[in-house]
Amino acid sequence: MKSAAVAVGISVLLLAGCSDTSDPVVVNSFPNRAAVQADLDELVRSTVGGAVATLSVPGETVELRSGVGDRVTAEQIPDGAQVRIGSVTKTFVAAIVMQLVDEGKVELDAPIDRYLPGALVGEGVDPGAITVRQLLQHTSGLPEYSDDPRITQTYLGSGERFTRQDLLAMAMAHPAQFRPGERMKYTNTNYLVNGMLVEKVTGNTVEDELASRITGPLGLTDTYLPGTGEKQIRGRHPSGYEADGDNIIEMTATEPSGPWAAGAMVSSGPDLTTFLRALVEGRLTSEASWAAMTDTVPMDQPGMSYGLGLMSAKLSCGKVFWGHSGDIPGFHTLSGATEDGRAAAITVTQAPPQEVDTLALLSNALC
Repeated sequence: MKSAAVAVGISVLLLAGCSDTSDPVVVNSFPNRAAVQADLDELVRSTVGGAVATLSVPGETVELRSGVGDRVTAEQIPDGAQVRIGSVTKTFVAAIVMQLVDEGKVELDAPIDRYLPGALVGEGVDPGAITVRQLLQHTSGLPEYSDDPRITQTYLGSGERFTRQDLLAMAMAHPAQFRPGERMKYTNTNYLVNGMLVEKVTGNTVEDELASRITGPLGLTDTYLPGTGEKQIRGRHPSGYEADGDNIIEMTATEPSGPWAAGAMVSSGPDLTTFLRALVEGRLTSEASWAAMTDTVPMDQPGMSYGLGLMSAKLSCGKVFWGHSGDIPGFHTLSGATEDGRAAAITVTQAPPQEVDTLALLSNALC
């Protein structure tokens, strides 16, 4: 999710926390643990408030921490902490859409107007030419809704709540960015429409489909999409912060109806690594759908590419990671998995420095 005040780009999201010394060291499973710890301690020294990283291989998971979970009380980040995962939400939504493709309820190359007739009406917007695949891959050209000042104000505590139609109207107040399929531009409106697609095709809310298709079957008890008005995180969690000049503002509570299917989910490191390993291992979609999800186009970040709800890049060890970054006020997350069974989920509770080499951090976590 991104807004005018807090960019939901990818470069600042891929950061982690350092080790809690009470965790057992599993040298064979996590040979780069010390390197991750050194990276993350340095991040905390460079203004990041707190950090937590979950590293996972089949049968083993460790959590690493640095900093504190609360700047006022100095309380530590709890085990299995719930955090806001921002745009990592998009990977969950994409997985649901691909399950609907597998069930024959959605066609990837069908126009969105088939499923949401008359919903997309705006200057230069042609819903008969925009396909489901293009929505999943950010190649639709739809205008961005999350730059609207009202979205920014919700993060600053305005309390305003939004319907799906409110958000769509914010987007459609602007002209299309380009013709469908012409290029790739990361735009949250695509996943607003993907969420609407899920609800129209299934007759259920995205929240319910998430529970029945993914979190329930995988046992992800810390993962959910909060409903309108549910500003507080349900379980144990660190506080999130953002810098405003020399001031640090606590921003843990967020109205979820703005980011919604583009970035409102809550999860934990263990849940995220479980989800991504299941996705990469083919336990959530068919082989054909996984092949479609991993057919990528270049992003505007060097070395990065985007599939259907998935970011990807080659790490220093030659492995390719599949995952997503997520940025929402107070929480900055990256989760990724490799095809050899490794997964990592990394969250910091304040935006880290722009110059951080994110792929180097990922390499330490996943190589």
